[in-house]
Amino acid sequence: DNQPSMKLTLLLSTLLYATSAKPTQLRKRELSGITDYFECFLIEIATEYENLQSTFEHICQGRDPNGDFDMIYNIIDNNDVLPDLDEEGYDIKDNSGRYKLILTNVMENSDPVISTTPDTTWEIVDLEGGVDQSRRLAVKTVGISTLAIIRVIGNNNVQPSKSADALSNAFFGTSGDPQNLRKRYDLCSFGKMIFNPANDGRHLRNGVVEIKVDEPIVGQDIHSLSNRVTMAIHAKFGYHLFTKFDHVAYVIPGGTTYGKGGPKGWMAFAYIKQYLSVFNDENAMYLSHQVHEIGHNLGL
Repeated sequence: DNQPSMKLTLLLSTLLYATSAKPTQLRKRELSGITDYFECFLIEIATEYENLQSTFEHICQGRDPNGDFDMIYNIIDNNDVLPDLDEEGYDIKDNSGRYKLILTNVMENSDPVISTTPDTTWEIVDLEGGVDQSRRLAVKTVGISTLAIIRVIGNNNVQPSKSADALSNAFFGTSGDPQNLRKRYDLCSFGKMIFNPANDGRHLRNGVVEIKVDEPIVGQDIHSLSNRVTMAIHAKFGYHLFTKFDHVAYVIPGGTTYGKGGPKGWMAFAYIKQYLSVFNDENAMYLSHQVHEIGHNLGL
């Protein structure tokens, strides 16, 4: 596996824009004004590609319009004021969700993008044992966990190639599939870890719900699209799913890119030691991908 670079600015800017994007293109984005205070959690994500390569990257998970920490922010450091995490001694890969990044005097727009200014200051708070430790959303590694599958539908009814029933069957064996995520974790853990279909008694059916977003799919940056899916879920349910269920998986129609203008050949990625995994279309049907991504959620 490729090891992550430790420069905070690069790691965070790759999430909403391709690493090949020109700096001048980034600087031309319209900014809405100075924000005195910005905070986000530093989360590690693992991504798998069709060329069998994998990468680890840090993301900055900040507040959405409802005040919940579940939006991916791109941080652009044109002023070179942010730290080198390696030199500062922060190991995000093995401590996903442990640290909170606090910035002052930054510029924010609606992408969402944060840009530093010459007056920007930074602080990284270690949440280990602190009052905010519960926000790390410790994932259960034993017992019964619930998993909600989000089948995303875009503009012009562009949707994943597999139906909601097929996805439920692949993850939970609801229609008799003998090889499914639920069975595999049950067997491998000797019955100590069970994944049940999430159920809210209204929207979810056999652990799956369809969410429509008013966005094109082909050529869309997957991280930007994921933010919009997250908000669409809140609009439909009235709450964010991670507050009710242990794990959430987005299944996205084919054609998205990994980063703005980036490659389309990503298969899946997952938040390490956190609740979310994201699958590129039919990759959600493969048991090996399911087990692998949920394993990252579990910190494996």
